[in-house]
Amino acid sequence: MVGDSASPGPVLESSKSELDDHDLCGNVDLVREANVQRREEEIKGRQRERLEKKHRLWQIVQESAAARKDELRESRFAKSAAKARQSRLRELENDYKDRCREVKIVARQQDWLIRATESVLKTVERHRKEDEVQGEVVRDYQHTRRSFLNERAKAVSVEGRDALRQRRELSRVHTLRELVETERAQRMDEFANAMDSGIIPRFLSLLPGPEDCQEVL
Repeated sequence: MVGDSASPGPVLESSKSELDDHDLCGNVDLVREANVQRREEEIKGRQRERLEKKHRLWQIVQESAAARKDELRESRFAKSAAKARQSRLRELENDYKDRCREVKIVARQQDWLIRATESVLKTVERHRKEDEVQGEVVRDYQHTRRSFLNERAKAVSVEGRDALRQRRELSRVHTLRELVETERAQRMDEFANAMDSGIIPRFLSLLPGPEDCQEVL
């Protein structure tokens, strides 16, 4: 009996040792599993970092591309605006030159019209004065003729000196007549030249016609 009661001691110690070994193996597995999880977390963390870096790089590339597109768009717009502005400036410059050319043409036409009008007026005034001179010559001639006729009537019976004076008066009358004819022929030639040159017709065309006069009245 005594021997039977002493035998359970080693059995209990053996069971305790087995339990300790089992706990140790469980702890090792837990440590191993914890290490595996930690490595997986580290791997996942590195993957996330790489993905984040790739994403940031992609964002930078996209932003850079967008900025480049904006720059190109702004550059094209600026070039287009500059080209349009230069084209508009050329159009304005050409229009200004055309207007200046038209103004010069109108100024030349007005200057020519003024000079032509002055020339026609001078010609008309000269002809008027010539007509006045011719009228005076004709009046002188008529007066001289009347005087001559009167003198001739008085000098019918006069001899010698009276006859000589009569011849002189006749010669003077003849000279005056030739002078009048010469002046008339010269005036007619000048008037014909003025008509042929077109000065007087152009001047007459500038004068108001009967219809214009009626409208004014």
